[in-house]
Amino acid sequence: DLDRYRYLLLAGGVILLLLPLVPGLGRNINDARLWIQIGSFEFQPVEIGKIVLCIFFASYFADKRELLTIPTARLGNRLVLDPRPLVPIVLAWGFAILVMSVEHDIGFSALLFTLFIGLLWVTTGRTGYLVLGLVLFGIGAYVTGKYFSQTHIRVEDWLNPWPLANGSGGQLVQSWYALGNGGIGGTGLGLGQAAYQVTNSNTDFIFVVIGEEMGLLGATMVLVAFLLLVGAGLRIAQSARSEFAKLVAAGLTIIIGFQAFFIIGGIVRILPLTGITLPFISYGGSALIANYVLVALLMRISDEGTAAADAAEQAQYEADLERRRRLLTGN
Repeated sequence: DLDRYRYLLLAGGVILLLLPLVPGLGRNINDARLWIQIGSFEFQPVEIGKIVLCIFFASYFADKRELLTIPTARLGNRLVLDPRPLVPIVLAWGFAILVMSVEHDIGFSALLFTLFIGLLWVTTGRTGYLVLGLVLFGIGAYVTGKYFSQTHIRVEDWLNPWPLANGSGGQLVQSWYALGNGGIGGTGLGLGQAAYQVTNSNTDFIFVVIGEEMGLLGATMVLVAFLLLVGAGLRIAQSARSEFAKLVAAGLTIIIGFQAFFIIGGIVRILPLTGITLPFISYGGSALIANYVLVALLMRISDEGTAAADAAEQAQYEADLERRRRLLTGN
């Protein structure tokens, strides 16, 4: 059903991305316009929008797989890949990235970019798309770092936060002191200071609180848990019964894996801080609902794949029994 209505899902995803820009409906929090408010109800539409766009990308790539993989266009005496099938999907992806840039959300822009390139590579297996993705990422990083003030500040904080310790770099500096204070075993649950001293400690910097109160061991357990979740998602993708289901499972796994990587990498200074939620741990009902939907879809794909594998195994078993019976009876 999801595969059949991919363009309706695309329209729904675009609407979800645009809702925070509607005057009187969207809300600006920490210089990012990602929330909508209706009375006392607040919601972050992009959390559901990322899953909807993932399903659309998977459906489109599954339908155009051969065109994206096999060279069919002639350039001189050589056959090259026909770029036309990529035009609609690139336009949809570019529009989503543009909206996220207007809403000043670096984290989800990076996540959508990674999702698009990752699914394109999984679909075709061609490393040329990965190279193209790296080139586009480099160009985009340079342009946004130079002309978008929010990205420029994040990059400055990443390169050297100490001169800005009393300003925009204060969060990172305080978080590193907190992680150092946690040591190997941590200060103990509820005995750390990061929950009170670090801004946004219950959302963007929740990993810092874990690292201080549970130490290096607790932080490592969280990382291992995400690795196990990603491994399970990739296994589900391998055993999926259709190309569409395989790509959906791979895309959902990319979302949850890279979302955790972006925020944890930003805290430990592997990447510039993006300000994105840590799945299942950060405070926020919108993110929690979206992640439960994500896991539910993975479980559904896993169940179908397991049922198909069991049916194939049962058929093989019955065929083996029939062959043995014929050998014994001489028929």
